[in-house]
Amino acid sequence: MRIPKWAEGVLQSAGLVDAPLSQAPEISDELIARPRKCVIEAEFRGCWSRIIAATPDDCIILYRQRLTELLEFENAMEHFESVVQLDRRNVDFVICDSKGRIRLGVFLIDSRVNDQKFSWQQDFAIDVLARAGITAIRVEVSSQTLEEEIQKAMAAPQPKPQNSESVSEPSMTSAG
Repeated sequence: MRIPKWAEGVLQSAGLVDAPLSQAPEISDELIARPRKCVIEAEFRGCWSRIIAATPDDCIILYRQRLTELLEFENAMEHFESVVQLDRRNVDFVICDSKGRIRLGVFLIDSRVNDQKFSWQQDFAIDVLARAGITAIRVEVSSQTLEEEIQKAMAAPQPKPQNSESVSEPSMTSAG
């Protein structure tokens, strides 16, 4: 089976292959790229400092992580379309302990945007994380209790992965 070039990056980010399966694609000289004006939306910047305040000092906080960067897959080639869907989904904030283990996924909701598209995408991502044994919560951007909700979720015991016998301790080595 030949894997399309666009899928190679998905496989690499999921840690399924260590090296490119083919030569890197040519980048057109006509492609114009510049830095984004802002990589963190204003609403999220306000939450960032509140999340930092709610977590222990030794925690690591990551912004906007793809699900495939957070999960390992044993049988991804058998479920390639699912892995592609997971690669398209993000967690707004990920809180890790000092050893880099995921403690909590935080999804932010902006009530000013009444778009059901984001709700089902978050439900999908929260379900996938729960299957992997990762707690995830959904918090309103303007919530007055953001800090309390994060502290409560972090104090709760971590759920067991559905296939807990096949899950290994995370590696601190880079996959690429």
